[in-house]
Amino acid sequence: MNEGTALHTAVELEQALRKLGASARVSSGTEYTTINVSSLSKNLPAVMGIVNEMLTQPRFDEDAFKRAVMSQKSSIKNAKTSITTLGQRAALKLWFGESTYSSFPTEESIDAITMDDVKAYFKTITPKNTCIDVAGDIDAKSIKKALAALEGWSGEEVAVPEPVFGKSAAAGNYFIDFPGSKQSYIYIIGPGRKITEPAYSKLEVLNEKLGAGSNGLLFDVLRLQRGYTYGAYSSLRASDNYGYFMAASSVQGSATKESVALFKEIFTDFGPNYTEETLGKVKASLLRSNSSAFETPQSLVGMLQSIRLYGLPDDYVAVQEQIIEGTTLDDIKTLAKEHLNTNNMIFVVVGDAASQMKNVPGAIRYE
Repeated sequence: MNEGTALHTAVELEQALRKLGASARVSSGTEYTTINVSSLSKNLPAVMGIVNEMLTQPRFDEDAFKRAVMSQKSSIKNAKTSITTLGQRAALKLWFGESTYSSFPTEESIDAITMDDVKAYFKTITPKNTCIDVAGDIDAKSIKKALAALEGWSGEEVAVPEPVFGKSAAAGNYFIDFPGSKQSYIYIIGPGRKITEPAYSKLEVLNEKLGAGSNGLLFDVLRLQRGYTYGAYSSLRASDNYGYFMAASSVQGSATKESVALFKEIFTDFGPNYTEETLGKVKASLLRSNSSAFETPQSLVGMLQSIRLYGLPDDYVAVQEQIIEGTTLDDIKTLAKEHLNTNNMIFVVVGDAASQMKNVPGAIRYE
């Protein structure tokens, strides 16, 4: 869809959008396809006319299709040589099993896609399966006027399959051989909460001090105190279907043993060592950053998408702030005991097996 339409080439569309001071780009992910549009309010009707052309006048150019196939296969080959991508994908496969969220393309699966497949998929992009989120200096009447350009877009509602979840692997240490690597990449995955659960916001409070940024404990210990890495971080990944905790760092190969041990030590001691003073500082920081988190149209659209996709209340930002304010020291200690229990985590280490696998206790070789 980004490669032009039956009426205009990709270059011609780009030139038309630039003249209007706008952009329109199609992207896709595991759960949905998105068209991101940025435009001056006064030019939105004309820009939506171009979007309508993209939706109703597909090009289906064979040369563009071949280029896309080559690009995807090149990306797949590059992923096989990326120590971080190998670790991340392996962790997701171990955590989710054979799942919608751990399925990645292969050269064989890309080669199996035909132009007929692309045409069939294009028909599933219909207005009856679409939601439109708008943010900017524009009123509802003007938005409706601009969206009138899409009246020629048609199609029936398409049934969206439910996500598939497999069986998780056993918790423990796993090792992927990356022969000759001078570094080891450590990726850790453990239980989290769905974004729709109140405890999710409390987990964000916990993670803020643990590893959300350079002020986190992981960064402080592994980089500043020990010098094993350039950075170490943790975060929460969640939707209304799943929630997990992750932490990662690329460390010196010679420090693999010590780094894995430090991760486990930090997780184990985090709850018992957490103080009321730390909690107060973290809550103040989160509430401060939240007050300026929705100052751009893009961030406002993101908020609207969260409300729509996850069924959150319209005032979910205010609700989230109330949960953060109400988080207690006992909450943090309870959550740490539940979510930072290393016996429930999967540790994936990617590095030179000949020199480092023996330094990861009980590691299972993963291919």
